[in-house]
Amino acid sequence: TAIAWSTTRVAVAGGEVLTHGCLSDTLEADLSWRDLPLARLFPGRLASLEGHSEGALTGRGSAAAPELEGAVYVRNLRPRQLASGVAFRPAELAVTARLHAGKLSAQALFSGWSDEPMRAAIEGPVRLALRPWSLSVARDEDWQGSVRVTYDLARLQRVFDLRGIRLRGQVDGSLQLSGPLDQPQVEGHLGLVGGSLDIPTSGTTLREINLLLTGDRRQLLIQSASANDGGTGRLSMAGSILFDPVRHFPLDLRLTLERAQLWQRGGSRLVADGALDARGDMQNLNLGGLVLLPEVVVLLARQRPAIPRLP
Repeated sequence: TAIAWSTTRVAVAGGEVLTHGCLSDTLEADLSWRDLPLARLFPGRLASLEGHSEGALTGRGSAAAPELEGAVYVRNLRPRQLASGVAFRPAELAVTARLHAGKLSAQALFSGWSDEPMRAAIEGPVRLALRPWSLSVARDEDWQGSVRVTYDLARLQRVFDLRGIRLRGQVDGSLQLSGPLDQPQVEGHLGLVGGSLDIPTSGTTLREINLLLTGDRRQLLIQSASANDGGTGRLSMAGSILFDPVRHFPLDLRLTLERAQLWQRGGSRLVADGALDARGDMQNLNLGGLVLLPEVVVLLARQRPAIPRLP
């Protein structure tokens, strides 16, 4: 039995969907859309996002193993303004994908929040049949993926309001993923050199922030992570993050403080020594350790006493 439909135009959530095609033992169909708001299309998962989508999807080949090719573009993408008043600038997302001979390949390009677009790609076995209907994602077979990031942290202040917090430094790196989806392996690196951080509300200053993460098959290793407080104080971090999405990325990290001045305002200051450990995973994190405060100075501003006036 063949199912055919002529050109059909449908208004959806303030946008428009256009489709035509035929499905029998073979598939020949086209679908396109424009001006579809993300929040209204997906009120559950994407309700907190603003942006409008447009794109197209083409299907050809046999109904038992169709070939699909499509592209999705999202413009003016940004989270809705938070209660704190943080407002993001709009960005753009472009995704292209192709399903051919049981293999899905997809590429994504994200731009607007960085000088250079952020790029990601993935390829792996996905099997689709329309007659009879079936869809399977082979999680236990080999997949390939990559992520490429180059980002100037100073640009964050132009993306959204940091309430006076100033960040400097260049993040650069690329990661390659391979293997089954449930047990992926990661290789590559992600680094930050010569970064700085200023938090006016606490007077916290960090200089010479250097960070190097490397992929060592099943885990991300912190090869080096250090900073100073603008003087003789120092902070450093060591540890690893297991690249295991099923277990929510278990981690084991240690932050070491060496007479680090963490608070300085109006002549007051706080210097800390010790170590903090973070263990668990991204959903259940346990903190422990010992921190000493060898130097705490608190200056209280002089105020004239309030003298009540008698009627």
